[in-house]
Amino acid sequence: MLGVQVVLNTQPQRPMNLRVRLSLNDVTLADDTYAVQRRETRREIALEPSGLTMSRDRLLWSPGNPNLIDAELTLFEDDGSPDAKTPQQDVVQSYAGLRSAGFSNGRFLLNGRPYYLRLVLEQGYWAESHLAAPSGDALRREVELAKELGFNGVRIHQKVEDPRFLYWCDRLGLLVWGEMANAYVFSANAVERLTREWMEVLQRDYSHPCIVTWVPLNESWGVPALERDPAQQSYVPGHLPPHQGARSDPAGDRQRRLGAPGERCVGCA
Repeated sequence: MLGVQVVLNTQPQRPMNLRVRLSLNDVTLADDTYAVQRRETRREIALEPSGLTMSRDRLLWSPGNPNLIDAELTLFEDDGSPDAKTPQQDVVQSYAGLRSAGFSNGRFLLNGRPYYLRLVLEQGYWAESHLAAPSGDALRREVELAKELGFNGVRIHQKVEDPRFLYWCDRLGLLVWGEMANAYVFSANAVERLTREWMEVLQRDYSHPCIVTWVPLNESWGVPALERDPAQQSYVPGHLPPHQGARSDPAGDRQRRLGAPGERCVGCA
């Protein structure tokens, strides 16, 4: 199954259809059409069994076999044809990768199998432009160099990576630990800002198959006394110091909401 979420810029004023075509190495995996009645459309697409008979190495994404499914989405009027290219149509092309990431018995698993991680810290400094890459070609070459040196992944350091870099990691096959730039010292404002911006990062980049780990904090930056400071502990899900329970001020209420038992930790898989 492959999930698709389509958001239009306006509410449809007339009946519309959405055609989704998925293919991998010229093999059609799905070709479905759906009625569009609202701004947002979500679908779970079952891939064609004939396409799934291909081997794992041809179907699943990995650094050694960076297979990407090509997607073409066509929005057209209800009484029209998706193959008749008209000004009333809107066509978008994208891609997706099928892979799983996890761990078991102290080992990292890629697509359900143990996978040895050989990563390098990617600080992304450029002599001529500092943290901004001088060109798109430079970003591609950065990925190529990491692979040529024998690494199968990178851990981004203290910044949100350029989407073009992530594209080449998807396309050429390089694992990524995505990281958020965080404050060096603790404060309620730092936590609030990091949480808000981190959610935007996850929303933008979560579909990249190359990203297998999220790193919201570098080492203990921003929470240097987490094991002994009640103020820092109050942001940890499931941990609420006794004196915090009686607080009724807005800051205390916010801390309880962010650290309420049962809530998922921001950035956790």
